[in-house]
Amino acid sequence: MQEAAMMVTGGSGCLGQAVVRQLALRGRTVVSVYHHKLPESFERVYPVCVDLSSAELMAAPLRGVETVVHLAWGGGLTGPSQPFAHGGHSRPPETANLRMLRHLLTAMERAGTKRLIFLSAAGASRTAAAPFLREKYAAEAMLLNAKIPEKWILRSALIWGGNGANDRLVQSMLRLLRFPLYPLPGADRALAPVHLADIAEVVVNACFQTQESEAVLQEVHGGQSYAMGQLFKMVSERYIGRPRLALGGILGESLLPLLERDRRGATATTKMQDLLAIGVTKAGVQVSPSIGGTAGKRLASFQERLAER
Repeated sequence: MQEAAMMVTGGSGCLGQAVVRQLALRGRTVVSVYHHKLPESFERVYPVCVDLSSAELMAAPLRGVETVVHLAWGGGLTGPSQPFAHGGHSRPPETANLRMLRHLLTAMERAGTKRLIFLSAAGASRTAAAPFLREKYAAEAMLLNAKIPEKWILRSALIWGGNGANDRLVQSMLRLLRFPLYPLPGADRALAPVHLADIAEVVVNACFQTQESEAVLQEVHGGQSYAMGQLFKMVSERYIGRPRLALGGILGESLLPLLERDRRGATATTKMQDLLAIGVTKAGVQVSPSIGGTAGKRLASFQERLAER
């Protein structure tokens, strides 16, 4: 009997390509949905250009698909461009991301698709300060109310890794480390970043795990939590090699927007304040590593992955 196909939306993105690659290596047939950039070519992988603008457009690609991994998400970590609030008595405006998800869910319900795996973010909540996290929470609520037999929500800590500018965390730190004195944002905070390869493995494993309940909510963090000063020091030692002096407190916080300002006409880059909104924990607190397929499996830490570069 032929195994059912799997679909990955956002298949041309950094994480999407890693997920598609791992599924292809396991011999699965994959429908890789993209909008702008053609995904990497693999055997048994079928790229489909769809913008999720309507449920009807998804009918044909979903034929024979049992599991959908939804990674497509626009706007980056800054969140929706229009004002967005989830909760209260008034209905929040439907952002482009939420509209795409609604179309996908409608198409899946019509096609009888069994499972949707959705990549959310650590800290997603109705009252989160970051619009990105409130939007992710609204998407979670939409998914949980959908008539799909199995829903799997992965709340990921800040994802890092990839090549060059795709590594938003390291590139944002290197931009500040260009100067002998650099601002240290959130000195009293800590992060447990999860590497791109590790979160891809968690996503792929979720495709094959037996789901005993209708909905699963899984937190995914790196293997260790670091204070911001530790992260900057490790990146500085790995890439700069020269001593840098950190400026914390009010002075550092006031300098941060100035040093992160994009040049006129340049493409907007990810800012530290947006990165810090994802998966922040108190300094010194060990974050429980997420399960990546095998019970008790510990994901790699930032230091371990950085040493591999």
